[in-house]
Amino acid sequence: MKKSAATRQKLLEAAQHQNFKDLIDLLHKHDSKRSSINLSETLAELSRVQQEELWGYLVQTTTHHLTLLLDNTTEDDDLRSSGMVRLLESQEQPEGRPSKETSKEANQSKVPHEPRTETEEQNEPCTRPNSEQAKNLNNITDQNEQNVSRLNAEINQEIQNRDLTVGNEQSTPQAESRRQGEQEVEEPKRQQQQQQGGGSKTENDDEMEYEKVILVVLKLAHLFVSSQKKKKGNQDDDEGDEEEDVPRQLQEVPDKFLELAGLVHGVLPALEKTLQVAVVYFLEAWWLGDLPAKEEVISNVLPVLLGFCMANRPHKTNVKRLWALHRAFDLIDLLHPSNAALVDQLVTCVATPIFLSCDEGLRFITWLFGMEELVPKLHQRVKEVLPKNSKNQCAKLANVYYRAWKSYQGEQRKMMEENCLQDLMYHAVHVDPTMGRLSANLHLFLAQIHSHKKETAVSVMLSNLYEPFLWRSLKVANGYVRMNAGALLCDLFPLCGPKENLQQEKSELMDRQMNLLLDLLLDPNHLVRCTMIQGVCSILQHYWIVLPSWFIKDTFQKLLSHLLVDASSAKVRSCVIKGVTQVLECAAASVFMKEVLPRMKDSFDDVDQGVRVDFVKLLLRVKTLKLIRYWEVVPMEHILHRLEVDCPAVCKVIVDLIFNSFHPTQRDDQEILHRCIALIRENRAASRSFYSYIYRRLDMNQSTRFLLNIWRNIKHYVINCQENEGNSTFGSNTSHNSLSSSAIASPGSTPKRSAEVEGRIRSRQTSNTTEEDKENSAPPKTGTSCPSPAKARSSAQEERSCNQDSPLDDPVVILGLLDTIVIVWTTNVERLAQPQNHKFIEALRSRIAKTMPRVLQFFKEEEEIMRTLIYLSSFLPCHLVPTLVSHCLSRLRAATLHSVEPDTYNLYVDALCNWNRFDDLLELISHWIQPALTSTVQKRECSSAGRRVRFFEQSSPQPLLALQLLRQIMQHPLNKIAALHNHSELLLQLSQTLEHVKDLLEARLQSSGLLSELCSDDFLLDCWERYLRLVAILHHRQENEGEGQRSDFDSADILCQSTLWASRILVPLLEEKTETKDDTSTSSALTPAREKRKEPEDEQQPQVLAESAMQELVAVGTNLVMAGYANTQFVHQFSLLLQQLLTTECAYMFLVDVVDAAREIHEYLRFYDLDALRLEPMDSHPAHLLEMGISTFAQVAQDKEGLDKETKQICESLRLALKEMIKCGRKGIDIVTSHTVALILDAILPSVNQRNCLEEEYSLESLGLGVASLLRVFTHRSIAPFFMDQLADTFNTVPDVPRTLAAMQLTFILSQRLSSVGRPALKHVVVRADQLISSLAIPTVEQDSPFIANALSCRDLLCDMKSRLGVI
Repeated sequence: MKKSAATRQKLLEAAQHQNFKDLIDLLHKHDSKRSSINLSETLAELSRVQQEELWGYLVQTTTHHLTLLLDNTTEDDDLRSSGMVRLLESQEQPEGRPSKETSKEANQSKVPHEPRTETEEQNEPCTRPNSEQAKNLNNITDQNEQNVSRLNAEINQEIQNRDLTVGNEQSTPQAESRRQGEQEVEEPKRQQQQQQGGGSKTENDDEMEYEKVILVVLKLAHLFVSSQKKKKGNQDDDEGDEEEDVPRQLQEVPDKFLELAGLVHGVLPALEKTLQVAVVYFLEAWWLGDLPAKEEVISNVLPVLLGFCMANRPHKTNVKRLWALHRAFDLIDLLHPSNAALVDQLVTCVATPIFLSCDEGLRFITWLFGMEELVPKLHQRVKEVLPKNSKNQCAKLANVYYRAWKSYQGEQRKMMEENCLQDLMYHAVHVDPTMGRLSANLHLFLAQIHSHKKETAVSVMLSNLYEPFLWRSLKVANGYVRMNAGALLCDLFPLCGPKENLQQEKSELMDRQMNLLLDLLLDPNHLVRCTMIQGVCSILQHYWIVLPSWFIKDTFQKLLSHLLVDASSAKVRSCVIKGVTQVLECAAASVFMKEVLPRMKDSFDDVDQGVRVDFVKLLLRVKTLKLIRYWEVVPMEHILHRLEVDCPAVCKVIVDLIFNSFHPTQRDDQEILHRCIALIRENRAASRSFYSYIYRRLDMNQSTRFLLNIWRNIKHYVINCQENEGNSTFGSNTSHNSLSSSAIASPGSTPKRSAEVEGRIRSRQTSNTTEEDKENSAPPKTGTSCPSPAKARSSAQEERSCNQDSPLDDPVVILGLLDTIVIVWTTNVERLAQPQNHKFIEALRSRIAKTMPRVLQFFKEEEEIMRTLIYLSSFLPCHLVPTLVSHCLSRLRAATLHSVEPDTYNLYVDALCNWNRFDDLLELISHWIQPALTSTVQKRECSSAGRRVRFFEQSSPQPLLALQLLRQIMQHPLNKIAALHNHSELLLQLSQTLEHVKDLLEARLQSSGLLSELCSDDFLLDCWERYLRLVAILHHRQENEGEGQRSDFDSADILCQSTLWASRILVPLLEEKTETKDDTSTSSALTPAREKRKEPEDEQQPQVLAESAMQELVAVGTNLVMAGYANTQFVHQFSLLLQQLLTTECAYMFLVDVVDAAREIHEYLRFYDLDALRLEPMDSHPAHLLEMGISTFAQVAQDKEGLDKETKQICESLRLALKEMIKCGRKGIDIVTSHTVALILDAILPSVNQRNCLEEEYSLESLGLGVASLLRVFTHRSIAPFFMDQLADTFNTVPDVPRTLAAMQLTFILSQRLSSVGRPALKHVVVRADQLISSLAIPTVEQDSPFIANALSCRDLLCDMKSRLGVI
């Protein structure tokens, strides 16, 4: 008690002397968990006199600081702030605020709202205040309006008198005492500042001090309200046994405290956000505590709290607080014009995501829809935000609409149906599904409404609302409307109609719906077919039991006979498979689907990858059914064949399908190995694909156990064969870790690899197995190759009883098992490299390395097995297999290009790279290439034959083989990464060695024969290719070097020098006409020069050699630009080289390469040098490259014969280049389109005077292949607007009648492709043409003049197009 009394005394003294330091200290102790001070209890224990005294001091202080805080704004705001204070002071008078007795009587007369359930709050529409509340509210409003009018008059008078100080207030005792108190407080501070000689505080510091004081007062006020609520709660508990009918009196509060609430409520809109938050918390607690005059201090809180909910980062807490105050909106007349801003805030709530993310927000929006006057605005706002909403938000908004509709009755419900729900339904039918997310969101919204269709009232409502437009929309000409209407019909099914309908009428309505669904399945529009397939299959899934049999049979007849083999759209076929998968979710349909599914197996070989993936997913769904086995739908041989030849996307899902059949992780290791052998025997290629994707289903422990089990059984087989070599019978002392004698060799078995043994083993029935559950319960049908595990076990027992040979006697099985080890190890290489998996890779290396020599010795005569073992050994550390490393190096040194297969030396290269022996490989490559680069024609002629023979005998250089080895290093991804990271210096030295190929190429192009026997033309071209690609790849080296280690090597600079060399040496040769080129037909004009090269030993023409070298340079340069490792200098020089190529006689050879390069150059400049594109185009601008390429293509493509494939390739490259150019403004694309329009018009002009101007002659094909191909490119949907703008500009020039006629003919041809160019763009061109032709003076007298004939033809074409397009 003593501590409580001391706290009260300290609180009163701090308030009296305005010692806010002590107040802040008390607040901190109150908030501290360790402190025993509780200000709420302290404030509640104050007597009535102490409360009045405390809040009198605090109100005086708050009024003073609020006046100073608002004084920092403009002069008028200052006056209004001081006037606002005076207005609140005037409320102390009897006419400003009711007396205590009057307030108490008014509060006692008020009847509190009865508590209502959550459903009533959500469904009940907004109610208006009762008559007594409205009367009191009007009285308060009238008093406030009178006070505001008086305040404005005083402010205007003060502005006229220029007396803007707050000190000119009315001479009241309260004001005079306040001014004296301010002077007493401010004078010591002013004297102290003068003594210290410091300047005054800044305005920001003053504002912060004022805010701090006001926040302390508001914190105390909030604590006082909490204490009043607690006291009130205790009183309610004590009076709980009294009469319930007597209205409860509100808790009295001090007059000064009530004055404080009115003060902060009045200035709330003008405060900063920090103070607004504190005031809102204070007044919110006032309202929730049901304190006196709560209706007078809540109106300004609601807009501010709404603003908090709509801030940039709102919190759900604010929405919950707003919902707690939602009854306060009943006190506001929302129809009054002064509350328009508040109404806008309320309407915005439906578009604010925070309201849709919490239950309180949804309740608030539902409550808003209960206000009939707000419904139109709310609905309009919903339509505006619906295209941007997510799926979840759309569903929640639909629930809001449903609850609002359910809460209405009579005319209000009819208004909600016709103005809101039917409006959305109509737009859902007629919306364009290709325009954003609006269509999908509308259908999601309505689907949520349709989900309540089992309710009778909802079913009748849906039938009445859809009746005016749904049925006719199913038969309109617009395919999008039919698709939308069909989707809604499927979602509504079954639509039962009004309750009054007879049973016959309902049956007729049901038949009408089913017949429409069947008709729409064969709609001409593939989008409609896809939509209806999904909808009808959904109906079959949910209503299978109640649907008539004729409907089910007719549906599947159309699905399987027509839609599943729809050649016009792969999407339709895919939708059929997805729909059937959906039907399988219905258990009642399993018996019927068992007969249907085998008829669909041809879709497993569909030409579309997506269809095949969907079919395998269908089999995965079948796999979960007990009644149907997936191998009865598609035989296992067929599945394994697809696994062998199909793409990765299909193979992955096939592996998921058969994983448990061939690798049941729940079985023991020996059973898994049995099934692995069965898979290898059935289809070894399929087994390689299977184990390539098995890593996704196994963890590292399971993968390691599987690999070690395979190797352990191979090891025991080898040991048993070696120990029992020469015996003719099998022993029985097999290791316990090996397979049984029927699977793996027993002691005494010999490695039989004859054709007779292989044939006998392969003819044996395999032991393919399936899943453990229903797949293992019964064997597949006759003709399949996947027997059940029960049959496999019985076969194994029979084999053991007969003591047959081991399956490892078959080399194919051994090879397949070794392949499995290599593949599984390779696919897990990244996981094995992780530190937590170090124990697994150590186990693999140690156990395989121990017996690898023995296994190699045993299979040394089997070449294919030896190759696999060598590659497997490359996964082991080099010091564990040193003999094998030396063996690979020696075999490579002794190899020649024609004596060793490419697969063999590539294997050696990969193995040595895995052992990190790049230095030996690169040294060997340099040793073989150097003699070819240094040998010349003169040395060959001057050297003696004997010396030359000894040179080849001693070193035996293989330059072509060396380049093949280098190709393997650079093309294999793992080899390339390792070489660049660890041996970049050696690669750099090799590139410097290969650089001499430029001198050799120059010498060869100037000579008439080969430079030497080693330096052949094929060697020069391969060496040139390897050099360019090696330089381009070495750009990675610059990234790996540190700042202090960066060398002068730059790939872009080196390739720039090569570009200059090509401009000087290669381009002049391409400009020469040779007999070879003249004899070449245009049908092979675009064939690359590398495809026309002769055999390696034959000499090639210098021009063919130059073409091949140039094509390689262009390809490498384009790749460097595409990778982003070029520089501006290289891009400029490369562009100039491409322009030179297009001026040569061989320009047609480089058309595709130049267009692709132009696209990459434009994209590079857009990201790295955007200013170069925005400035005036230079000679090296990509637009000029495309101009020249288009001109060259138009010339070459005049002869249609043999150019169809090349034309399609060039057009596709050109389309991609133009789309890329559009991304960077109009300048570049306008240049290209203007040139193309002029080119096409020039092509049409020669035939203008020769035509009879008949309409049927104007067609795209009549323009020739080149012009027709260009038009197809430039009338693409994304390019056509730019092309049409340039065509319209041709009619702005001085009239040239022949050219105008050519432009009119081009416009007429484009009108035949209206769907591509667009009706508005074509109308714009026709209007421009009409303006030009109307200005021509055409004589009416018939004269035989070309001018008059052309002009009349223009006018006739114009009139025809105007009538077509509706141009007046």
